[in-house]
Amino acid sequence: MRKIFISAALAIASIASITSIVVHAQGTLQLSDLHGVVDPGGVTGYISGIATNTSGARIDQATITINLLNARGEILGTTSASGAAIAPGQHWRFRAPTTMPYDQSVVAMVKTS
Repeated sequence: MRKIFISAALAIASIASITSIVVHAQGTLQLSDLHGVVDPGGVTGYISGIATNTSGARIDQATITINLLNARGEILGTTSASGAAIAPGQHWRFRAPTTMPYDQSVVAMVKTS
């Protein structure tokens, strides 16, 4: 029972620590509406958001890398989402899976080509 309570507390902390931010990758991809979801049990889940192609050209490949941090800001792990063929002005709803409890998340890199 105690283990379940601790997992639930970590899950709530993980959700509360994610804030909406806007990031540009090479002036072409804008991220918004970032939030975390933790599945029942408090360990697995995902970080999702919307990536918008703000350029005038198609993005052939896009990768969003997110660092998962503990309360001290130390990196515990990473997760990522990849997309392809994102047209100009198109919105991509991405999901990056999480497989461990974490306190905060931060976008580490957005790569486009």
